[in-house]
Parts: sequence; C-alpha cells; structure tokens
Amino acid sequence: SGHGRWHRDPTRLDWRLLMSTYLRIESLTRRHAGCAIPALDGLTLDVSRGEALALLGPSGSGKTTALRLIAGLDEPDGGDIQLAGRSLAGVPPERRGISLVFQRPLLFPHLSVLDNVAFSPRMAGASRAQARREAGRFLELVQLSGFGERSVRALSGGQEQRVALARALAAEPDVLLLDEPFSALDPGLRADMHRLLAELRAVLEPTIILVTHDQYEAAVVADTVAVLVDGQLQQRGSPQELYSHPASLIVSRFLGCTNEIPGATHDGIHRSALGALSVPGTQDGDGVLTMRQEAVSLTGTSDGTADAIGEVSAILATGARRTITVRCNEVTITAEVGPAMSVHVGDRVGVSLPLSQRHVIPLPPSASVTVG
Repeated sequence: SGHGRWHRDPTRLDWRLLMSTYLRIESLTRRHAGCAIPALDGLTLDVSRGEALALLGPSGSGKTTALRLIAGLDEPDGGDIQLAGRSLAGVPPERRGISLVFQRPLLFPHLSVLDNVAFSPRMAGASRAQARREAGRFLELVQLSGFGERSVRALSGGQEQRVALARALAAEPDVLLLDEPFSALDPGLRADMHRLLAELRAVLEPTIILVTHDQYEAAVVADTVAVLVDGQLQQRGSPQELYSHPASLIVSRFLGCTNEIPGATHDGIHRSALGALSVPGTQDGDGVLTMRQEAVSLTGTSDGTADAIGEVSAILATGARRTITVRCNEVTITAEVGPAMSVHVGDRVGVSLPLSQRHVIPLPPSASVTVG
C-alpha cells in the first residue's frame, strides 16, 4: 500500500515503499533575533509513516516555527530533523520530499485550476501532457474533477483550499504539512475539509503534520496530538488521553477543563474542601483533582449518587447546551448539560463526579493553585 507513484505504473516498485517514511524531530530549537525566549525550545517528536500528528497550541507557541523548520523555510539554531533516517540539515526545501499547505491557498492567479495542480509534476520533470493527466487525477481525489479549466479567481474559499491540497499532494510528498489551512473557512466548509482529508488518508496514506489552535480540529483530524506552549512540548498522546489524563495544569487549562479542586491524595483518596473522593491508582501527595465539565452530572439533592451538594450560582448558554456553575462549600464546579435539564440560579443540586473521569495532577511542594 502507500501512495508513492500509485497512479503512474502499478508494476513499478518504488524504493520508498520498502522503508518507513519516518520523521524524527530531535531537540529542535529556534531563537528569533531580539527575543529572549526561544520560539522553539528543544522539541523532540517521532512521527510514524502514515500517521497524522496535530501540533496544537495557542498563538505564539512555536507551532508554525516548527513547521517552517521541517519544510526548510527556516534554519534551526539547534537540533536535527531526519526523514527516513536521513538528516535534512542543509537540504533545500524543494529536495526534502515535503509539501506545505498554508493558511492562504497561494494559488497562481495566471494559471488554470488544472495547471496549478500540474505545477508540481512539471517541476519534477513530467511533460506538460503527463503533468496535466496526473493533475486531473488529483483534482478527482479532492472532488473537483470538473473544475480543471476554470480560473482560480472563480473559486470559493473552500474550492481554493482543495486545489492547494491537490497541488501539494501532486508532488507525492513523503510528508504533508498543513499550516491551519481550514481556519478561514466557515464551520460547514471546515467539516467538509475534515471529511475530505480522512478520505485522502484512506487512499494515499500520507504522513501528515497539522498545525492548529482548534482542539476540535486536532481531535477530528489527527491520530495523535502534541501540545506546544511557549515553545515547549507539554504532552503528546491521543486526543482522548489528553482530555482525560492531562499531564499538567497547563495542558488541562488549554484544553478547556474548568474544574480544578486542590487537595492531597493518600491511599487512593483525594481530600479537599469538596470532601473525600476515591482516586484509585493516584500517587500520594498534593495534587489537583480535575474533571471535564462534560463529565459532571447534576442530580437532585436526595440522589444517593451525588458526591457533593451545592447551589447553582450561574448559568451560561452555549448554543443548545448550557454551562452550570455550582458552589459547593469553598469549591466551584462547572457542569455542561443538555437542554432537557431544568435548573435555575439559586437551586440546590447534587453534583456527581464519575469515578472513571477523575484525574489528579500531582503538584510539587512549592506549587499553589487558585480556584475560583
């Protein structure tokens, strides 16, 4: 399997298919002139062939810097990038076997849709006729088979990004880099592009690194997610692992978890102002109990499953769902509930924290946490 020369000659065995296209990013560091803090500080990541990895983080976290270094558009101050066991140090961008799709499509306005896509095989030495045949196949893959002769000026934003994606794939890259390419699209078009990317992965099996600040996009598109904050890798894992078992409060907060209950754990029991809660397998010591607001459920005060009783202090509508804030003793708990639950400010409610969703983040002795 694999996409290397997949459409040119099915009897030809491409040497690239005999080995894993394996990207290793090792201790990658980049300092911009005039900045005391590195834009990227010792980033180390391994990406398997065919994997889709999302680099997730806030603006200024070093995501795009990492992508530019991998693509060869910038030079690192330290570290190395290896593709299939070969260092890319000193290798120019056009010889790396890497394609990059930017946030803006950056299409050639003087070329037709077909010739925009044909640009990549033409640069690789294909004849004009051969390049156009290959471009037509990639346009079919991105569901634009009837658009070849159109001017790129006549395309919508979503169609432009499909053409940009087809052009990048037509170069038959070992690694496809995506720099927030769907961020300018409306939600419906973004969902369409996510589905299209999943279909392309099933056919072509490219190795993908996606840069995004959108947690939902990272979870939908990627197999694994690497969270970057202030140029440093905070955690890497599956989307579900990051949501349910964040390695630090930095990761937990960035992923939107609002429930933090400081306390201490001893013999599998976390004790705090909320009370004593079982947390099997948690190490002893000071730690913050976290739980995603989607996992918290509200019950009646007489419900025996409630872990605490509190008073509703605020209700915030978030589309069809609502975020309910409950004050329990000195602790504030938030729960995200559906439209069927009837609750009002001032109501007394039970709060249930499912055992499987409790996660304690250990704290060093000097650390402190402020809880709202």
